[in-house]
Amino acid sequence: MSDIQDKQYHDYEIEDIQYPEGSVVLIFDLDTIIYPTASAQDKTSIVVKGRTEDRSYKNRTEFKKVCKENDWNYDIFTIEDTVNAAPVHICYAVFKKTIEKYIKELGATHCEYYLGGSNNFRDTLPLPVQYKSNRKKTRRPTHLKALQLYALKTYFAKKICSMECDDFVSIRMLEVNKQKNVKAILITTDKDSLQSFTSEGYVYKQGVLYHLNSTLGELHIEGKGAKTSVKGSGLKWLITQALIVGDSTDEYLPRKHFKTSYGEKSWYKDVKDIEDVPTFLKFSIDKFIELVGTSTTYTDYTGKEQNLTWLELAEIYWSCAYMKTKVNDTTTFEDLLKQHNVEYKV
Repeated sequence: MSDIQDKQYHDYEIEDIQYPEGSVVLIFDLDTIIYPTASAQDKTSIVVKGRTEDRSYKNRTEFKKVCKENDWNYDIFTIEDTVNAAPVHICYAVFKKTIEKYIKELGATHCEYYLGGSNNFRDTLPLPVQYKSNRKKTRRPTHLKALQLYALKTYFAKKICSMECDDFVSIRMLEVNKQKNVKAILITTDKDSLQSFTSEGYVYKQGVLYHLNSTLGELHIEGKGAKTSVKGSGLKWLITQALIVGDSTDEYLPRKHFKTSYGEKSWYKDVKDIEDVPTFLKFSIDKFIELVGTSTTYTDYTGKEQNLTWLELAEIYWSCAYMKTKVNDTTTFEDLLKQHNVEYKV
């Protein structure tokens, strides 16, 4: 492996570039561009064995339908997954076009590019299931590593270690926005990106430019019918993730500790009209205690039994959800409660 692939940076090792007044700086979370770009170039299918000749189908769902139509026993067949990847140069071209599109749309004068590295501090949090452990079983796109190397070489991207890339790009966006007459825009698809509640900033996500300038933020319902879900911004969105909804793709789910049923729609109805931070935080901790009790016991992913107070449990899930906002950020959930003079008992 080359030196460029091995090199990783801590947050405090990244140079704090000072930009000229009038600059528009794009801060790229390349993980959210590289993975889907590489994945889109993989065409997956299945090969079914067990009859007179092997046959290919788009997926298992299609083959199950064929079995039903022909009264075949699905379980007697051997199924193999196949992947046909487009040439790697197509990945490079799509990636380059995507970057250029952002630069043109937002009138960027400068760009910073970042990738996720290793030693994420969330990996060792004592959760019932290890943070993001489900992704270890997921097949990686064929050209993922090649595209990462292309970004490192061609765009001088930097790998960040000890925290996730989305933490660091949030830090950089907020820091650069503090420079005089400079506008920094975070480029990402990550849902955590809209939770900032400490500083003003900008996030460009799925074709929409969000101006983050509210501490409390808001919640709203997206989708229709059974596919609706709660989304939002600011502190309301952060606490929704940390104490109520969690994130199934990252494998942290506070509801695993709930003693009674309580969903995100009920939470939305309860807090959507609260208009000040102290009242919102007080309601949040009272509801969390109601759901998990004043203390809880569970076995973490290492097999160790955890006996925690409600606040200790809240701190673990806060660490999962909270995106750091400055270098060496050690902000805790309890810090937030104290900052807003919220009374609580442990």
